[in-house]
Amino acid sequence: MSAPNPPGTGRVARLARGKRPVYGQATPAQVNQLLAAVTSLTAEVSVLRQRVKTLEALGTGAGWLPAGAVDTHRPGAAEREEQAAWNEALLSRVFYLAVETPPPHPTS
Repeated sequence: MSAPNPPGTGRVARLARGKRPVYGQATPAQVNQLLAAVTSLTAEVSVLRQRVKTLEALGTGAGWLPAGAVDTHRPGAAEREEQAAWNEALLSRVFYLAVETPPPHPTS
């Protein structure tokens, strides 16, 4: 038996042990709804990625965005706080059923 992975190494254990969590008893119709939602979100992520890559290429080609600028960008404190607040609002809208609170109305 190998030792557990040290915290912060980013390594995942090869073998899961113990009971797996059960988040609810889904009907086949609910599983189909979930699969449809995941498929739809995957398509959206694909389109967004293509658009971002296109914008990066256009900006680099036009000279207003240096190559690699997006990858090397380090946001400041205000930008990180704004993004964290946006992420928190998004997660609360997406997972409101799991925490049983109504979703907040999006502001932007």
